[in-house]
Amino acid sequence: MIPVTSSFINIHQKLDKLRIGLKKIKLLVENQDINAIDSLYLLLKDVEDTFRKNQINEYVQLASYRSKILASQIAYDRKVPLKSDQLDTVLNILPSANQTLNNVMKPLEDRIQESQIIIKMLVNKAYDSNMIQWNDGLNFPDFIHALWRLFLKHENFKQQTLLVLDRITEDDALQLLAKEVNQAQVSKQY
Repeated sequence: MIPVTSSFINIHQKLDKLRIGLKKIKLLVENQDINAIDSLYLLLKDVEDTFRKNQINEYVQLASYRSKILASQIAYDRKVPLKSDQLDTVLNILPSANQTLNNVMKPLEDRIQESQIIIKMLVNKAYDSNMIQWNDGLNFPDFIHALWRLFLKHENFKQQTLLVLDRITEDDALQLLAKEVNQAQVSKQY
């Protein structure tokens, strides 16, 4: 289990951007662009830092990929490594790096998706029970926090709300709740 040290949603969004970066690096390799080597090294370093900061153990795998890149750049027998050898190294690392990233992202995606489903159900149940009453004197973030506290205290919502907190952080839950309430209000208006 991944310890809760940061927002799962923020981690997922950052890793998703990095996954797109891997696709761009693959295009660089296909175009024989030597910048692919440095780009992959920096991207792996960024992902590794994110993993390490959030106590995700796969950072060790990423460090090994970076060491392979460094090894490909070292001159053997005082000869400069060939560009094609370096690009081949990058091409060989890309699938493994992508798989490592996907392996980390899948549980995050599952946690977020399961939480979205539960929160959507909670919001629909609250609307059906007329528990969601917008007060014009209350700003939206305060309203969301009040609704969340209601979910945590009310017997009909408490168990499912705690299930959400087992999967994601409270900040993530509040973000998903705000999104769901906003969507529900928009759909109720039309």
